[in-house]
Amino acid sequence: MPCHTSGDLGTWTYQGVALAKQSSGDLGPNRVVERPKVIYNASTGTCVMYVHIDSGDYSEAKAGVATSSTPCGPYVYRGSFRPLGDVSRDLGLFQESDGTGYLLTEDRNNGGLRIDRLSADYLSVDSPVALLGGGSIEAPAMMKVGGTYYLLGSHLSGWYLNDNVYATATSPSGPWSVWRDLAAPGTNTYDSQTANIITVQGTSGTTYVRSLTSGALSGATPLLGAIMHDSHSSDECACPRTAEIDGGGAAAASRRGGSCVGPGCWGPGSARRGSGCSPARRPRRRPSPRRRTHPSPAPRRDRWEPTPDSRKFTFVVTPDTQYLFDGDRIHPAPLEASFRSVLDGGTNREGGGDDTIVFLARLGDVTEHGLPAEYAAVTKSFAPLDDAGVAYGVLAGNHDVRSSTDDRRGRTPYPDTFTKGPGAAPIAVPSPAAPPAHRPPAGRRPSGPLG
Repeated sequence: MPCHTSGDLGTWTYQGVALAKQSSGDLGPNRVVERPKVIYNASTGTCVMYVHIDSGDYSEAKAGVATSSTPCGPYVYRGSFRPLGDVSRDLGLFQESDGTGYLLTEDRNNGGLRIDRLSADYLSVDSPVALLGGGSIEAPAMMKVGGTYYLLGSHLSGWYLNDNVYATATSPSGPWSVWRDLAAPGTNTYDSQTANIITVQGTSGTTYVRSLTSGALSGATPLLGAIMHDSHSSDECACPRTAEIDGGGAAAASRRGGSCVGPGCWGPGSARRGSGCSPARRPRRRPSPRRRTHPSPAPRRDRWEPTPDSRKFTFVVTPDTQYLFDGDRIHPAPLEASFRSVLDGGTNREGGGDDTIVFLARLGDVTEHGLPAEYAAVTKSFAPLDDAGVAYGVLAGNHDVRSSTDDRRGRTPYPDTFTKGPGAAPIAVPSPAAPPAHRPPAGRRPSGPLG
């Protein structure tokens, strides 16, 4: 697990590996190690990290603990446990001003989100504090504004997005309010999930920043979005109210894409990083000025045309998408957004020139079950690449042939989708002496199941 630092929450510097992979055990190969959270124990002078530790099938459901003398480590791993004997998956940490620490953890066996009090040294759990019902909630994060505690979380929906929620109380032990939508209903919290809350104490107030994850070209990407400023504190704090684009506050200014100074702002262009509270309508972003170090590319209008004389080029690899195409749950938006980025070639991305993308490799499982309906949706997602003539290849486990058998069927939805048409002959691999003219032309799928 890497550690990055920042003085403005906009520019981040890599500091090294905080918690290193090990050859075996909890941190060994094929293990789930996720959702790291760190708090500082002033009485022991120790930074304490909690992580979700699990097996590949998520059956262990434990909390792991590591310690370090500095925030970025390296951390010494101390082992894992089930808090008070209960399962623990997505987790969070909260620290009171008096130093009392709390573990927030998803406990689906008991149908809710659990709050447990940590021991004085933070290395174990002392006692249960509260169990919030109303259905299992994951991705917990908590903040205290004035005399009110705000607990944020997400419904359980696998890799699918949902409307994140929050609850309030005047004490960690409750009573807690019912769960309310954090953002406008039906927006899937603007395609995000809560990860953590960063408290920024400014010269004229305090801002609470929601750290989150959002779908991106290569998986979950950390983003930042302002939740609220302490001058807005109320029992009905929610994103749409504090981040209204037409408002006069700092959050509104950040959503309009300009620079802002003071609480709620973390540098120019923060609207590009903050998606947690962005409004439904968003101003069109203008490409930022940049200095090119290679010849300008040809305009990309409706064709994919890498710059042939550029010394710089990019080879794009996209990961598994089976959870986006799973039976009747079809969610192509992240994949289609990634493909749009490829077609754009990077010219509208901040911080650099054209990427000169020359090839796209689609690796990993495409659909969950290999059903015709799933691949029909996949075909629509790939259509823009075909229309623009993009050179790409798809190599994947197709999930429609059982690995426990020697089934060698030639016709399944997978090869039928990624070939020129049903019944196409298997791809012929050219010998090393084959002339370039025998290679498939750019933008054309090779014949056969590896196309």
